[in-house]
Amino acid sequence: MIKPLLSLLLAVNPVALVDPAAMVVDPNVRYQTVEGWGTSLAWWANVVGGWSDAARSQVADALFDPVNGLGLNIVRYNLGGGPNPEPQAGYRVGADIPTFMPASGTWDWNADANQRWVAQAAKARGVTLWEGFANSPPAWMTVSNCTGGHDDGNQENLKAGLKSAYASYLAETAKHFRDAWGITFRTVSPFNEPNATWWHCSNNQEGNRILPASQNEIVKLLDTELKARGLTGTSVAGPEEYTPADSLASYTGYDATAKAALGQINTHTYQTGGAAPLRRQAEVDGKRLWMSEVGVGGTATHNHSDFSSALELSAKIRSDLLDLRPAAWVYWQAVENEQLQNNWGLMHANFTGAQQSWKTRQYWAMANYSRFIKPGYQIVDLADSQGLAAFHQASGTLVIVTANQGTSSRPVSYDLSRFLAVGGTAQPYRTSVSEDLVRQADVPIANGVFTTSLPPQSITTFVVPPGTPGPNLLANPGFETGSLSGWQAEWNPSRAWIETSYPHEGAYDASLHPTSTQDVAVYQTFTAPRTGTYTLKGFAATNASGVQLGVDVAGTQAGQRTVEPNIGYLAQNLKFTATAGQLVKVWYYAERSTGWATLDRVSVVFG
Repeated sequence: MIKPLLSLLLAVNPVALVDPAAMVVDPNVRYQTVEGWGTSLAWWANVVGGWSDAARSQVADALFDPVNGLGLNIVRYNLGGGPNPEPQAGYRVGADIPTFMPASGTWDWNADANQRWVAQAAKARGVTLWEGFANSPPAWMTVSNCTGGHDDGNQENLKAGLKSAYASYLAETAKHFRDAWGITFRTVSPFNEPNATWWHCSNNQEGNRILPASQNEIVKLLDTELKARGLTGTSVAGPEEYTPADSLASYTGYDATAKAALGQINTHTYQTGGAAPLRRQAEVDGKRLWMSEVGVGGTATHNHSDFSSALELSAKIRSDLLDLRPAAWVYWQAVENEQLQNNWGLMHANFTGAQQSWKTRQYWAMANYSRFIKPGYQIVDLADSQGLAAFHQASGTLVIVTANQGTSSRPVSYDLSRFLAVGGTAQPYRTSVSEDLVRQADVPIANGVFTTSLPPQSITTFVVPPGTPGPNLLANPGFETGSLSGWQAEWNPSRAWIETSYPHEGAYDASLHPTSTQDVAVYQTFTAPRTGTYTLKGFAATNASGVQLGVDVAGTQAGQRTVEPNIGYLAQNLKFTATAGQLVKVWYYAERSTGWATLDRVSVVFG
């Protein structure tokens, strides 16, 4: 059953006149609910976690503090496979992540202290969603005795016969995190870009090729091991491929048991081909979908103020959320190594030398999203090629994030006429080549539209708070008296009654039951108290054709909405004008047909 948004109501066909060039925000077309924003802890936490308390806390505050930081609420903890028996001279600084199982049958729960410190700091600042992920099995489980991959990147590196041992290792680690450190991984991802051929022992980071047939086995084994340890709150995630197309290819190669064992589909989006097909497959199979890894670096040489990477990040978030539609969006490495002299990362830090960190322009671009589109917001339709919109049902708040990728000002106009009771202004927050999420002057909203101009090379978040609607002019609007009091039935009154089996809200709704020979309606009248525009709204559902919600003014029909059948309750919204003293009749009608039609939470307000 598709449930409607409850606070800012939508119009099926709004009659209010608005600027035809305005971009419509349509809450009737709604997509995924956002679980949050996050980062992996590879590899930066292996470095920064070993800094002084003051230096490392500054980074943790910047990323995870929900008020003064980005408010990231998701962490992917890197379950390392190192150290390698023979040092990897070419490994990136921080990339040789210590394992908790350095040899068969040997556990070292004192390992990986730096990353564990960052995890606890993130938890203390409000992180609520956790995933454990492995790029490689522990070195002793590998063919090459090296966590970078097989000597031949075309070959799998997990030793034959150790798939069960690998699954057991991951599950036992997840159990220890829960029992000893108070962190419950909701998911464990046992591989990373497993079908790629670039994982070889001479690589500069951990990796391991695992072909779909082996992935299929490991998913089932890990699911069994998790359940055997009573980790009912933890499931398996995957396939974690480099692109959505690759993730779909690996996933479709799983058998039915492996697919059932997979609690979440993870994909990277370094290339975006196949986003829609993967999304559709996840929907068909009822799988939660995450964008679990991506990063961007822009086009400029190293510069903390580089804005090309900020604009690239904004465009990437938008395309992922609208094309792939994941519940979560996770940056790869939030803190990048300053010594590499590139523009990747939300922050930069010295991975060697002085304990110093910097926020990049990407950091502030990320803030345009993560500080405002919080968990529980739902992505809704917006006709803006550089923007997206999200709505929070409980608070009635609308957020629009848009960009100006160009070199001249970009005029924008947003049509909010499909919402009711929006606030009187939109509150802008802008990041640009010279601004770090700076609050701008409020933009007035008039007749459901606000218009402004975006400076070149900028990213702007508009927060539209809910307004306060006027008093409801209808009696018994939700039928919570348990009767039709205030309303009257007509045509065939015996075919209308109150029921409790399918209310939209509360305990009761009005229900019409036409037959092939009998139509039926309910209505209520009132006298218009003022001259001007009124708004009729209500929630209606039906399984029949020819059902309408409408209004007459002074005996003449002023408008009606046809209720679409077989999709559950939808909010109906109709504007009409009346002169003070005129008789207004609100009616709900079902023509002759076999079926039912329900109505709930009806209101008429001035304005």
